[in-house]
Formats: sequence, C-alpha cells, structure tokens
Amino acid sequence: MSEIRVIRKEETDEATLGEIYVDGHKIGHTLEPPWRQNKTNESCIPPGEYKAFIREKKTSRWDYDVIQLEEVFKRAAVQIHVGNYPRNTKGCILVGKGKGENAVWNSRDAFNEIMSKVDGQKLRVVVEYDN
Repeated sequence: MSEIRVIRKEETDEATLGEIYVDGHKIGHTLEPPWRQNKTNESCIPPGEYKAFIREKKTSRWDYDVIQLEEVFKRAAVQIHVGNYPRNTKGCILVGKGKGENAVWNSRDAFNEIMSKVDGQKLRVVVEYDN
C-alpha cells in the first residue's frame, strides 16, 4: 500500500499550503482551501488518515484519472488533482512542483509523478499539520 502524506505548512485567508510526499519521497507542494469548518466546496478537509483509490477518468469530471479519498467526514468526492489557484479547488487537494503566493506551479508534472508512483495500488492518504 502506498502512502501519500500531505503536511500543511501555512494558511492564508485564501488557501492552505503544504507539501506532498509519496512513500516518504517529496513530490512537491499542495494547495487547498483554508479551514472553514469543513463546509462542502469551501473548506479543506479535517486532518486524518483516509483510504483512497484511483478514480478513472470515465467516471470523473476530469479528462484524466484522479485520486479520490474515501469516508471524509460529511464530504463527498474529495480528490487530489491538477490545479494552480484557490479557484481551482472546491475542497480538493491541488499539487504542484513549485509554489507561489496562494498558488502551486507545474501541477500536471507533480500529479503525473504521484500517479507514476501509486498507479494500481491501494492508497492511504494522511493529512496533517506541521507542528
């Protein structure tokens, strides 16, 4: 089983920024909405451990496979996918190789690297704050 670890490093009024690792190897950076009491389409998800799976593009709104988390408290269809800015996420985790102010860059490169490391495997996603 592969482990994807999201370590949240900072929060602004617009975004939560962090780092993402696959099996201990740093891939890049993350961008999520700020914490807004777990409100659907507005908030990042609660920290914790989640089972996840590869959701095939034919069942998704995206034109590529995504990673979808399971059993997120009071939420549905929370995914790790491509995007650069807070407007590209409604509670999902965006990834990038670089980061800027409330943004991540080279998102598709980071996402493709993650998928190359986890493709076809059972997944565990750990979301935590850097203490």
